[in-house]
Amino acid sequence: MSRSERVAVGVALIVVAALAVVMRAPLTDALAAPGGVGSQRSLAGGTAGVNPRLGKPLRVVVLDGLSRADAPRIRSFEALCGRGVALTVDVGFPTKSLAVQRTLWSGLTARQTGDGYNNDAAAAPPSSLPLLVPSLAVVESHAVIARSVGFTTVLPGADADGADPVAVPDQVRAWERGEFVTSARTAVASEWPLVMVHVLAIDEAAHRGGRRSDDYDLALEAADEALAAVVEAAPGAQWLVLADHGHVTRGGHGDAEDEVRRVIACWAPAPAGVTTGEVHLVDVARWLADSAGAPRDPRAVGRALAVAVAHPDPDATLPRPSWPARIAALVLLVAGVAASLRWRVHRGLAAALATGWPALTAAVVMLGHGVPTLSSPAPFVLLAAATVVPCGAALAYGWRTGAGGRVALAGLSVTVALALGVAILSGVLRAITHGPPARVPYWTGILGAIAVILGVAIATTGGFLLGNEAIAAIRRVRSAGHRRPKRGH
Repeated sequence: MSRSERVAVGVALIVVAALAVVMRAPLTDALAAPGGVGSQRSLAGGTAGVNPRLGKPLRVVVLDGLSRADAPRIRSFEALCGRGVALTVDVGFPTKSLAVQRTLWSGLTARQTGDGYNNDAAAAPPSSLPLLVPSLAVVESHAVIARSVGFTTVLPGADADGADPVAVPDQVRAWERGEFVTSARTAVASEWPLVMVHVLAIDEAAHRGGRRSDDYDLALEAADEALAAVVEAAPGAQWLVLADHGHVTRGGHGDAEDEVRRVIACWAPAPAGVTTGEVHLVDVARWLADSAGAPRDPRAVGRALAVAVAHPDPDATLPRPSWPARIAALVLLVAGVAASLRWRVHRGLAAALATGWPALTAAVVMLGHGVPTLSSPAPFVLLAAATVVPCGAALAYGWRTGAGGRVALAGLSVTVALALGVAILSGVLRAITHGPPARVPYWTGILGAIAVILGVAIATTGGFLLGNEAIAAIRRVRSAGHRRPKRGH
């Protein structure tokens, strides 16, 4: 490239990087918002059959954020499982509290409802069970979740809900330190046909310090005491106790990791014909609807529990990239590598660095953090450092060999192609044509990391091109000012 071309490219790259910073938040919000609906394939075994109705009041306890591996630490949970049955439940994707509860109560997956990737208030799906039977929810906080799944009567009020903007601190403390459990005991012992108790302390502690913190241990103990108290208040009711998701060890959820997506649920008394196994959350929703004698949405694919445990269908509710998307992503990657080679970076090491630094960046991120996911995104500092060093090294070496501009464009060709390919695998094109959500397990988390890497690479490359041209210009000026006079003068 000529001097003017390098300057033009450098300026353009800096502008693109600045626009990416400005647009990052709005784009993230747009892709996380509710949007177009999709379909869910039928599950193995089909929807024939029925869960027997016992005629007892339904009592559901949601232990928010309880990982499967930590369930045995809640003794009252284990005791309830001991007099009933425990099953592993695949809660689907995304593993966000509101999305999971909307599936639990409506029988529709997040893909079928078009739910967003947040816990913002939303109208309950028409098939949501709390809309169809008299129901009461007692929650530790975040009453918006219970209201968004159809519970019209929710305790506490806004003044004692720690997540509400109008909450009064003294009332919040009183609710969390005793009134919550007292109200929950009163509710489960009442005549309400359906009562939900939502325990949030475990989730909040895991977010604060991970699953190995003292805070998390205390939250498990508090949840144990709360569960024991509410079960004791209505021993003859029909009980379902489950987590809505787990946490990765350092704290976090949202993606489809096994420890986040597969949780333990206990039924007491045990449903007929069920002893052990794994089911999907839509199967649990089917059991709730059958137990309450409520109609189901025609699109619901949940099976009777006895059918579900007899016909395992692992990962059936996870969105996956389509084969056309996979092929398109592969074609883009090949095209990016081909475009990189067409920039004719002839020298061996310069050519290797030009096309290979993105792979080195990925290796550093994997070693320093692991695969970035929506549950565990890689830190910005790690992504930036892992990009600047190899990208800068490639540019510096290319500049020394006289191929700086070509090295810059060669590396960006691979990175841009990779980012576009992962965007396709994450459903971004579908989001553009059908509306969000554009989320696919793992790929969406990787897309977030690659977007940061690409932005940092663009800024690094643009800055390097402009910086070198500025240095060259300064040297030319200095050289012109110190020219030796010709001989003879």
